[in-house]
Amino acid sequence: MQATMRQAAMSLAAPALVGRAPRARGATAWPALRLLPPAMLLPAAMAVLLTVLILSPSIHVPEIVPGADKLAHVLAFAALVIPAGCATPRMLRWQVPLLLAFGSGLELAQSLSGRTPSWSDVAANALGLALGVAVGLLLSHMAWRRRDDRLEA
Repeated sequence: MQATMRQAAMSLAAPALVGRAPRARGATAWPALRLLPPAMLLPAAMAVLLTVLILSPSIHVPEIVPGADKLAHVLAFAALVIPAGCATPRMLRWQVPLLLAFGSGLELAQSLSGRTPSWSDVAANALGLALGVAVGLLLSHMAWRRRDDRLEA
């Protein structure tokens, strides 16, 4: 009886000791990548690049087109959130507030690198996030409709 109980205990404890077998769908050899969906790898790399560009010391480049700086903020933050809207819209619940805090934090951190933070840049970041969410959800909706149409045919 003790042997049976010991076997039962080991069978319950074995997965915890060895670790779970990776799921067939989305399984990867790199456990850290399981935490970051593939749709988020490009935005994560873009966020790193955006951080470097925004926090680098100011280079005085004459503005040829008025408002080009704000347009760059809108497009950059839209590009950060579009993949989440396309991949899994549920990710937007945590990603949008996180990216809004990220953009606001970058603006505050600009003062450390000799640049001037701007509320209008924060507003442009928020506008970019809203635009990116709309585009991502639209693309996701179009993809699902296209999939449903193919299944019905």
